[in-house]
Amino acid sequence: PPQRATRPAVPWTDPGARVRVRLFELLNPRGCRVRNLGPGPVLCGDGYLGPGADRELRPGDSAGPGLLAVTDCGTGLERRFQGEVRRSARGIIARMSAREYVSGVIAAELPGGQPRHAGQVQSLLFDGANSAVLLQESRTRREFRIALPQTGQFSDLKPQEPVLFSFDPERAVCFPARGQNG
Repeated sequence: PPQRATRPAVPWTDPGARVRVRLFELLNPRGCRVRNLGPGPVLCGDGYLGPGADRELRPGDSAGPGLLAVTDCGTGLERRFQGEVRRSARGIIARMSAREYVSGVIAAELPGGQPRHAGQVQSLLFDGANSAVLLQESRTRREFRIALPQTGQFSDLKPQEPVLFSFDPERAVCFPARGQNG
């Protein structure tokens, strides 16, 4: 029988895929602080870090798993993610899902000062170049249809999942509001 072509696995489509990332590596960090952004305590060093609390990570310390903010003490740059972090002699190493990593890269590419919105996934359509997600924005309850990349990066989104989104004004597209007064 003929062999079926198999599609290569894309890391962010595997919900169990984990990556290790050296944070602030090019800045040669001399220290960092970790803050717990989650609703409950997370393991940190030889104890726990309560919600909203922060502390310096000493060499050998780790924090997580949880929703964390890690700040480079020298520059004040911050990286927020769901995962774990460890400070070793080789640097500050975060461990997170592949999707979390890619989402952070995308967020860093958005222009600074742009508003970010919280929302909830209502439904998904996976149709190649026409893939999209229908979101309900949390504050106004308005619905947004947002095109998804063809990479399959968000193929594990599920209805009712909370998400953050923003718009890049350099790439925004406008359409006439036909049939609207004004």
